[in-house]
Amino acid sequence: MDEPQNNKDGFFILLSIESLNKLNTDNCYIAWWDGLEATEWNGFYDMVSESLFLPEYFGRNLDALFDCLSDLTWLEAQNVLIVLEHFEYMLSNEIPEKPEVLSDLILLLSEVIDHHRQKQEFMSQNSKQKSIQICILSSSKAETILKNNQIPFQFI
Repeated sequence: MDEPQNNKDGFFILLSIESLNKLNTDNCYIAWWDGLEATEWNGFYDMVSESLFLPEYFGRNLDALFDCLSDLTWLEAQNVLIVLEHFEYMLSNEIPEKPEVLSDLILLLSEVIDHHRQKQEFMSQNSKQKSIQICILSSSKAETILKNNQIPFQFI
């Protein structure tokens, strides 16, 4: 398998857990999101908040999640890698009420990545900006959502 072309912000579908070794993990904080622990919103927000040490003011909604993921200044690491495992189960109890919930989550994460890229473009080269990588462990559902929304990603 080829090395990732862009080792900065972006989506990656990991073919195995060992694929994480191909990403730049220097000065990196890794947050692990397990869909089996987040089948409904409360569990999801608990997991995300704990895994990223979100500030107490985190509002436990998607807008607040965007705001926090766009900042991340409380994390000392320069690079933030979020690993999503068991993506198919994530928010699965919410799907009957809102079938597009996983698409909404992927679109939000895509907006966060775009925000980080724009910040990097506007900041001077001397100013180090955080990078964020979203790594999804082998998931045909995530791959379909990314493709359907024309969100670039790489297999590693």
